[in-house]
Amino acid sequence: MASLLLFVFLPRYAPIGGQRLANPGLAMAPGEAVPRGWTRIGRGGEIAGDARGLRITARSRREKVGLYQILTRPEDARAMRIRGRLAVPELDALQGEYRGARLIAAALRDTGPYRFNGRPVARFFAPAPMARYALDVPVPDERRQVGVAVLMSAARGSMLVTRLELFWLREYPAFTVARFALGAAWGLWLLAAGRRFLRSAHRRWAAGLLLAGLGLALLLEVLPIHAALLGDGFWLRPVGGFVAGLLAALARERDPVWRRAVLGLSLVAAVELAQLFGPGLGPDDVEDFGAGAAGALAGLSVARLLGRLRASR
Repeated sequence: MASLLLFVFLPRYAPIGGQRLANPGLAMAPGEAVPRGWTRIGRGGEIAGDARGLRITARSRREKVGLYQILTRPEDARAMRIRGRLAVPELDALQGEYRGARLIAAALRDTGPYRFNGRPVARFFAPAPMARYALDVPVPDERRQVGVAVLMSAARGSMLVTRLELFWLREYPAFTVARFALGAAWGLWLLAAGRRFLRSAHRRWAAGLLLAGLGLALLLEVLPIHAALLGDGFWLRPVGGFVAGLLAALARERDPVWRRAVLGLSLVAAVELAQLFGPGLGPDDVEDFGAGAAGALAGLSVARLLGRLRASR
């Protein structure tokens, strides 16, 4: 109940001042190749202003075209709120994590802007009407240069953008205190539950490895260095789920199969929910849980197969 009250009903962020992007309306003067204050992505495609807004067009799926703007994050900003109003009049896009028409929170590297936070503000693979989109994006302490990008990749069609905004956010002190207190309470409960699990395990070495791996996974999800160490980290979901499922099945090998499955899936869910104490949850975490759950069930299956092979000898 305390967790529900904190993360659902208590506001987390407060804006620091007003909108910070230069030329948020993406106005273009005659003769300009891109709107003032923005930088072009890619060499192909077309960027042009008209009476309804800025139109970004890709004539081929091989073209990558868009715009970005990178700012320096203030010391007291812990997140940024990105808002955009856009439409996708026509689109033929390949499916994929980094494909389609996208509005993203971006950082910059030598090859250009990239999405650093694991979830887009908006992403499309088919035409969509004009609408407003918004997302609060936590920014790790080590990231000083961050901003906004709107682009099309592996897609043919056009985007119509009328406005993009960025607001710096600070965390409310009351939320910070409550988050740390609740995190400490959950940590103590997990220690007590882990001790009981270890003492009752059928294979203590497997239970010990499982608890150590769970503790490391929880820390990586909560600590602000998560993005710097692992990036998007999606590949770890099925791998970590597989290891968790395998060790859970070995640690409780005399339990019914359904109990071991529940244990493995619960561990995967716990790692995802730990993000509430760090970067927060988003729609992409459903996909992360699905990948981890598939890995956990595969690990349980392998453990069951190993048990049958030992029994047949």
